Amino acid sequence: MVRLIAEAWARIEDWLASHAPVSAAVLAPPAAPEVITAAEAALGLEFPRQLVESLRRHDGLTEWANVLPESRPLAVAEILEHHRIRMEIAPSVDGFSTGPDTEA
Repeated sequence: MVRLIAEAWARIEDWLASHAPVSAAVLAPPAAPEVITAAEAALGLEFPRQLVESLRRHDGLTEWANVLPESRPLAVAEILEHHRIRMEIAPSVDGFSTGPDTEA
């Protein structure tokens, strides 16, 4: 699977370099392994291997851009921020429970 992620990023990078060099320039450098590990610890989970490999290639973008068709790749810090925001609003969602001891 690691090889497939690396190959996919290589194809994306090549295409962007040829067809959208401005977008290629906003791909961030890799996330440091300790940043990924700290984020996993903060969230109390292990990221899927594919996500880790992607973050090791590019830690999101250096600035906002439409690089990929569905959504932009998030940096580790943005993953943590999205989680924090969702957990803040989660209690207001009908039927949401944070665990077995929580009343819905």
